[in-house]
Amino acid sequence: EYPAHIEINRKYLHNHVECLKSIAHELRYVYQIYKASDPETDRHNRWKNELVNHFTPMDLNDKASIVEYNSKEVELDSYAFTQVILKQEYNLTIKHPNKAYQILIEAYIDKYYNW
Repeated sequence: EYPAHIEINRKYLHNHVECLKSIAHELRYVYQIYKASDPETDRHNRWKNELVNHFTPMDLNDKASIVEYNSKEVELDSYAFTQVILKQEYNLTIKHPNKAYQILIEAYIDKYYNW
């Protein structure tokens, strides 16, 4: 089952950049769910398969769980969307703290975000 709302961590209440990042990232899931509900492309079909268990709580102490979660295309797409939309709409340059993951995000942006 998909979440019914988006929650922002209270520690970011006065940090507009973190709030924007969170909202953009979580909002992208809404689009992914919409496209996965009536897939038109292979990408949408991949999203459909990944979204089945994507919103179950993750064990933050289990490295395998973290790797599995972050390896999903829906997660990568959400990070990519966040970076693109914040740059385009707010002129904010956002980078993932993990440099290797940031390289993946940039490659994904190059492949799918040609707007």
